[in-house]
Amino acid sequence: MRNRARGKALRIAVASAALLGSAAALAQPADEYRVKAAFLYNFAKFVEWPAQAFARPDSDLLLCVIGDDPFEGALQETVAGKTVQDHRIGVRHIDDIDAAGCHILFIGSSELYRLRRVLAQVANGHVLTVGDVADFARQGSVVAFHVEAHKVRFTINIAAAEAAGIDVSSQLLKVAAKVLESSDPGW
Repeated sequence: MRNRARGKALRIAVASAALLGSAAALAQPADEYRVKAAFLYNFAKFVEWPAQAFARPDSDLLLCVIGDDPFEGALQETVAGKTVQDHRIGVRHIDDIDAAGCHILFIGSSELYRLRRVLAQVANGHVLTVGDVADFARQGSVVAFHVEAHKVRFTINIAAAEAAGIDVSSQLLKVAAKVLESSDPGW
């Protein structure tokens, strides 16, 4: 019971930090993926998908993880029973590049070797791609996590979001550590 209460308190703190614009501090390395799970849930609140991204108006919003699952159940715990924009949130683990039906695709660092293929596969699918390596945003992922001074931070690639046909809220852009645009040097 005590662990459940502590986990709930951690989720609330992380969600509040994400919404207030500060990066969530990590108490220890094991908490990193609990924090990232909370961020993924909050990203869903601040992204708008076109109607055609859903098979039906009542379809689930699918949060997919490709390759190794570093969350160890934290993702399922974070989104259990929750809805976003009138869609229940579902979690699916995929090993193949076939991400059909995914709305958010978490691409872990274990998938670095095939990142370009994964991004090409979902290019026209209205998918919010989230990478677990800071450089993923420069390589075409919409969001890329990185840890800085023991805090989970993220970069948003606006051009990748536009290419995916999804709208990222200005509120989410404000809390990003960095926002990349097509005119950024280094592209």
